[in-house]
Amino acid sequence: MPPDAPGTHSDDADKPTLRQKLHAATGDRDAEAQALAERADEDLGEDEAEVAVRRAHGDIPSPKPSPPSELASPQDADAVRDEESQ
Repeated sequence: MPPDAPGTHSDDADKPTLRQKLHAATGDRDAEAQALAERADEDLGEDEAEVAVRRAHGDIPSPKPSPPSELASPQDADAVRDEESQ
């Protein structure tokens, strides 16, 4: 596939999947966290993804201020993992 073909752009990995968007819209935080964990690194667990999802929706506070977003990203879940390892 050519590098500019649809679905090959490196930013695609940073975009929420349709499944994650669906679960966010229906309010199913557990399923949304599972979709985020699947989209993120293999070593990222659902626990970190769940915390990131709940922070993105304002369900739990974040220890560090961050720009508001509708959906959690793999980077948000990585930040949770980093906080827990300290």
